[in-house]
Amino acid sequence: LPGEATATATIDSPLIVFGSLIGAFILAMVSVFKPKLARFTGVVYALLEGVFLGAISHLYNVQFDGIVAQAILATFGVFLAMLVLYGLRILRATPRFVKGVIGATFGIMFLYLGSLIFSLFTGDSPSFLTSASPLSIGISVVIVIVAALNLILDFDFIEKGSARGLPAYMDWYAALGLMLTLVWLYLEMLRLLSKIRQ
Repeated sequence: LPGEATATATIDSPLIVFGSLIGAFILAMVSVFKPKLARFTGVVYALLEGVFLGAISHLYNVQFDGIVAQAILATFGVFLAMLVLYGLRILRATPRFVKGVIGATFGIMFLYLGSLIFSLFTGDSPSFLTSASPLSIGISVVIVIVAALNLILDFDFIEKGSARGLPAYMDWYAALGLMLTLVWLYLEMLRLLSKIRQ
């Protein structure tokens, strides 16, 4: 609106923030291939991811006041809803369900990778991912749903692991997997809410 103040924010220490993101990603990959290290990598991952999430959350909150609290509430609301649906066996991690969720997740990862490559060559991200258009909002809704369904896979892994008596280090591995899903869900909630508020 004419005369309305606009809020902008910048990252004071981009090297630290993006360094923490890269470090967290590397630790997550190490944990995937070396589950025994999860008891060590998980703690450091949480610290590094905390630095990154803190900076990103600050940027969003400056632009859209109160959006971080909304995203946190929405994330834990979805978490509890998925936990109830899984506990009541309304949603089950059947082989078909698992294949569908994993396929959709990889599809989203390739979409983001393609967007990154596109932005490297053009200097801008595809509008259908970043704008506040109905198509962009619809895509964000689908991504949030897929992220939420990944929680069912996490719950199933934890339950079956406990029943099978997996080694103690797998507890850390399972916790790290759950944390990864929640971080992804939270970031997607931020993106979705920011598009809606635009």
